[in-house]
Amino acid sequence: MSDIGCDYKIYATSAGSTTMLGGLFGAYMLLDYSGIGFANVRRLSQRSPSQMGDTDIGYRIDARMINLVWGVIGDHDTRAMMALEQARQELFAIFRPRNFDPVQLLFITPSGQRRQIDVNLDDVLDNASGSYDGIHAQRIAARLKASDYRFYDPRELSVSFDLSALAGGWNIEEDGEITDLGWSIEESGAATSDGWQIGVGTLGATQIVSYGDGSPLPAIEYPVIVITGPITNPIIENATTGEVLDFTDNGGLVVPLGGTVTIDLRVGQKTIKDGSGAFVDQYLTSGSDLSSWHLSYESELLFDGTRSTGDNTLRVTGSSVTLATAVELLWHNRYMGI
Repeated sequence: MSDIGCDYKIYATSAGSTTMLGGLFGAYMLLDYSGIGFANVRRLSQRSPSQMGDTDIGYRIDARMINLVWGVIGDHDTRAMMALEQARQELFAIFRPRNFDPVQLLFITPSGQRRQIDVNLDDVLDNASGSYDGIHAQRIAARLKASDYRFYDPRELSVSFDLSALAGGWNIEEDGEITDLGWSIEESGAATSDGWQIGVGTLGATQIVSYGDGSPLPAIEYPVIVITGPITNPIIENATTGEVLDFTDNGGLVVPLGGTVTIDLRVGQKTIKDGSGAFVDQYLTSGSDLSSWHLSYESELLFDGTRSTGDNTLRVTGSSVTLATAVELLWHNRYMGI
């Protein structure tokens, strides 16, 4: 069956199982839906005692509420009521309340776009029954809350930073060998000379990340950044937004060979942890932008008064790197609505 049809199709993934909830197929026929446009937007303002009107100081977006209504139909034979009861209970089981285990709703649009959102049952999941010419049916309605109002493409995207500039020598850690004349380091495009020891280089890498996939409704995105050592004093900058993550405070962050540091900038996270789960945010300078570092979307107003094209120029620097060093950025394209 093609994903492209006359209307949205909806799939729910709950407790590891995926069920189709929309379209004209299966036990559940989607009758109505709402809450997939913009979530509730509230303007923030302030005013002085003598001020007429007020001063706009930005906005906040509330959690998203999604309402879904299905028709559940039983068979025509004598087992109709049993079949309807089973279908209803299966639907109830999908949306049963769980702690820290949301249901993933996947909407597939008529053009085939995939938009996913994480929801939990909030308020009521109820049904009304009826019988029409021997066909037993029920109308079931659910009110679902998405604490993160943004839809997202379920495909995780990533980019890695290469060793684009190495200085001070090379040390081949794979075999511990010191190079002779003629060794060529293809990763950097540089040729070694007698006595260069691979392993004490400086990382200076730049990548351009295009965010939003050309959608007119991109939402702000806070990615996850994974640093794999060895590297000392890493600095991660988004030159487009002017935001930086600078790990040179308190002697500087040192990530050893094989060690990792994960910078989780996602909504509700904002954590920096090493591979053991210990926090290492003490190395982040006070001028860093942990709370706001993000990928800019097309038309976003930037700090210098220009507007983003959706292309983000990202730079990573650090010292004491080797060929084992890696810095990876992971994100989802996210959207204000469908």
